[in-house]
Amino acid sequence: MRFRSILAGFLLVLPYAVSAQATQKYFGYFYNDVSAATVNNQDSPQTALSENYGHITLNHIDDWGGATDATGLSESNRKLFKGLAEAKSLGVKAMITAAPFVFLYTGDLQHTGVWVNDPNAAKKWSALVDQLVSNGYLVPGNPPLSTVAAIYVVDEPSGSGLADQNNQPNPALANAISAIRGDVRTTSIPLASIMADTARQSFNDIQAGIKLFDWVGFDNYSLSQSAWDGTYNNLRSKLSVNQRTILVPLADSCDGSSPQDPDLFFTKSQSSEVALLMPFHWWSRTGCFGVRDIPSIRSKYEEIGLAFKESTNPVIGAIDKPRGALITGWACNSGISTSISVDLYVGGLAGGGGVAVGRYPANLASDPSVSTSCQVGSSAFNFKIVVPANIRHQYRGQPFYVYGISGFGGDNPTLTNAGMYNIQNPNSGPVVTELFDD
Repeated sequence: MRFRSILAGFLLVLPYAVSAQATQKYFGYFYNDVSAATVNNQDSPQTALSENYGHITLNHIDDWGGATDATGLSESNRKLFKGLAEAKSLGVKAMITAAPFVFLYTGDLQHTGVWVNDPNAAKKWSALVDQLVSNGYLVPGNPPLSTVAAIYVVDEPSGSGLADQNNQPNPALANAISAIRGDVRTTSIPLASIMADTARQSFNDIQAGIKLFDWVGFDNYSLSQSAWDGTYNNLRSKLSVNQRTILVPLADSCDGSSPQDPDLFFTKSQSSEVALLMPFHWWSRTGCFGVRDIPSIRSKYEEIGLAFKESTNPVIGAIDKPRGALITGWACNSGISTSISVDLYVGGLAGGGGVAVGRYPANLASDPSVSTSCQVGSSAFNFKIVVPANIRHQYRGQPFYVYGISGFGGDNPTLTNAGMYNIQNPNSGPVVTELFDD
């Protein structure tokens, strides 16, 4: 049984459900690592992630130092690792931007220049990966334990000096991707990019370059829905069978424009060809209200994101074989290292006649097998409940149920073995376990 709020005593069923897919898919906002001040919304100094981590599964880290000289590269490195530290602490995967580490940048610091070939791309990338591994953000060959889940190679390549040349991928783009693929530690991590509307939706100027990516999307926020669908189908026609798509719906309101329908894009995202639903974007900007400040859009994307997060980070756990007056076991949100709590019910299920006894932390040290089950490097997910004497006597012979409480407001399921043991009833049918002694 699953429920949203045990103490409220009722079930809340989400209108969105992410279909089970063999291939992981994600939800997050485009350019999610900047602060409110950066986008002219001075009411909060916080990063977007600090506000929306509870309903996203992938944090897009795209802010860079504005140059690829030593000073700019150092600043890009600082921003990247700051974003990764925040993502890891909040249990969210990250899509990191590779551009400043595998290209050289020519132009001013307002990002109006172009990316060009960097002959030292492989060396610079290897040095960056060394840092990712040593800091625990990348665990080679183990995606569940890695914070880095995807690499955003470059934004709008055809409009950034990386259009095809002679019907072949741009040499600078090919060199950059070769540097990433050439490092065995990042060979299998998905490479992503968003294409610009520079060729009137034909994508012909980057048709060869597109083939180098694993995940591909496009941004054009002026299109009607029918025109957007036509462009999307055109992009799909350029992709190979193993490539997947990124959906980037307009999610803010600028100059009289209206956000695209979240429900429609959620439906589209359920296709197995879609890797990422990435609305643009969270913060409001000058003259534009973002998802954060449009209540109707925000509530929908929060529910949609929660459905993705519930699919990616469900509560799991189990009750151990009881002993004495103790109920023990473990519970976690899969893939999230932060401890959660558990609720104890006796006599029946929550909402089904059961009586709430209390809420208890699942924050005691766990053995490595629990870490493996929770898909985290180390853990403190065990719980220990000492059942009050009055409960032991009043409900003897009746079953008890332990629920894991999602740390982000998702489903709160019963743990494995819930209802299988009774309170001091040695003759309780197929399961004969004496839990408590007088």
